[in-house]
Amino acid sequence: MMDRKKIIEMMLTVLVRFGSKGLNFAVFLLVARSLTISEMGVYGLVFSTAFILSVLFDFGLRNSSAIYVAGTLEKAKEASFLLHLSWLLFSSLGVLFLISLPYFLQSMESTSDYALPFAILFSGMLYIRIMQGALLGVGYINDFNRSELSSRLVLIILTLYCFLYEGLTITNALWSLALSQIVASLYLFLILLKRGFLVFKLDVNALKEMLKRGVLFMIAVVIMSLSKRLTFFALGEYSTLDTSGAFFVLLRISEIVTEIALAIAVVLFSHSLKAETKVAAIQGVAITTRHMTGILLVMTIAIFCASSIILRLLFPLISGEVASFDVILWGTFIGSIWVMIFPSLASFVNPLVVALLFIPSVVFLISAFYFYIEMSLGIDLELASQLYLISNIITLAMFLGFIWKQFQVPPISFLIVKQSELNTICGMFLGKIRGMIK
Repeated sequence: MMDRKKIIEMMLTVLVRFGSKGLNFAVFLLVARSLTISEMGVYGLVFSTAFILSVLFDFGLRNSSAIYVAGTLEKAKEASFLLHLSWLLFSSLGVLFLISLPYFLQSMESTSDYALPFAILFSGMLYIRIMQGALLGVGYINDFNRSELSSRLVLIILTLYCFLYEGLTITNALWSLALSQIVASLYLFLILLKRGFLVFKLDVNALKEMLKRGVLFMIAVVIMSLSKRLTFFALGEYSTLDTSGAFFVLLRISEIVTEIALAIAVVLFSHSLKAETKVAAIQGVAITTRHMTGILLVMTIAIFCASSIILRLLFPLISGEVASFDVILWGTFIGSIWVMIFPSLASFVNPLVVALLFIPSVVFLISAFYFYIEMSLGIDLELASQLYLISNIITLAMFLGFIWKQFQVPPISFLIVKQSELNTICGMFLGKIRGMIK
């Protein structure tokens, strides 16, 4: 069974993620009902590309700085100054890169009119991503949670203001996204300042050490992110904005499952840094993953049963896409399992090895899209949702197979709760009920 501290931290992180997702869902609902499907395609391109670029241009520093700190407060304080310098450099390079994208990719031409909010959104995302590493390294999960929640609170306030007083447009929707990240970045800066994390110390060797591992981890995270978003980007490039917009809407609805998985992954990663051996770490990840998989399965079934009602009531423009949504939903559930495993595994295995686990699904997606394009069969929403599901199945199989071979921990350890654990959980639950009755 999981230890009490880990359970409390996971519950708090899940609650924050749920609160954040609730706020995000409210924003998403207002935006999706105010914009056209093609405008949602632009919105999705800007948001998804900014996220991918923030992963690419953090050069793995979020993960590697946490590993470098490894629970040492003094190292965390010194690392924060180096991370700020890195952010200034990498943010500048990233902005130059995203400004050039419309000249190379046809799908990105639609974003050229929104270059300024796009650049601000990316810079804010990158700052938060990089600077959270030191917090995770010393286990300041509550500070991490507050930094996550702050951008969502600002975003819902700005979106509601535009919706009620100006009317939501693609322009002010994107500016709301950008400004929410800037405000959250300033809030995170104040947290770090209060913690005394901004110690002026230019240790080039420490930065080299973080970047040496960070670049490897960045490669793994970029390939991971592409494996999750490649279908959406391919739709933007080879289909219509309406199709990619509809896929983006359906994917975002289903990602409430992934949000919980990400919350668990953060806590597991923080705790895996303290494990005495790799085997002990992976066994701890397996225990938590199988417990949370059961909970996520129940959630997924509930959403699946109500999918037609959810789309009809909340997103009438795509209410006829229930079948595609159901397929995407199950793909997201399967993906949530490897999402929980990924950060911890990449912290004690060479990140390049972990990156290779995503290659089969990426090759599958590229091959499938190439085949359909060359045969002039067209790429529609139904096909995209099926490819998304299959790619997640392939990735999960690669993860579980690798762990089984490398650490002799069988796949079932990550998927099914043991009978003894169920008995313990039921006993605790019944004990609480008896206590309440007495």
